[in-house]
Amino acid sequence: MITPLLFGSLGFWEIALIVLVIILLFGGTNDINNGVPLGTFDKNVAPGTVDLTTTIWDNFADGYKTTIMRMQHYYPYARIVCITPMYKGSGNNYNKRLDSFVSVIKDISDYFGIYCIDLRKCGINPGNFAPEYGLMIDGLHPDAKGMELIANYVYLQLNNMINFGAQSPEDETK
Repeated sequence: MITPLLFGSLGFWEIALIVLVIILLFGGTNDINNGVPLGTFDKNVAPGTVDLTTTIWDNFADGYKTTIMRMQHYYPYARIVCITPMYKGSGNNYNKRLDSFVSVIKDISDYFGIYCIDLRKCGINPGNFAPEYGLMIDGLHPDAKGMELIANYVYLQLNNMINFGAQSPEDETK
């Protein structure tokens, strides 16, 4: 997105174009499916300095936190947006673990002041995974209609973020 900005310089008005870079961090689905330990994130404990060398973590929370810290380090002017995993038709164990993973994602994004889109609210849920609804190919992967639903939801949430600040959609109801 390009936003025009007018500013004065030496008494003359110049036009500058600022490019808004948005990084979408959509992760967690494979971690849940593959049984990665969740870990914890304590908002009251500062995460320390960014680790630029480690590539393996003991749990999801540490890896997710480090991913955000690295993005902030390497792309300091980018706007990061976290997107949570969505419900899947791949068994009850996934959906049970999903809520815990989403909670950690929201805690981490909140700590860093990052906008978070909860994809569980996009309209795809355990009640409409069956083929007759035409949203999921196999209970895990959305089909064209499902992707359109997701894209429209994410677009609306990004538009909300750009127009109204960094408040997450969930915060509007508080």
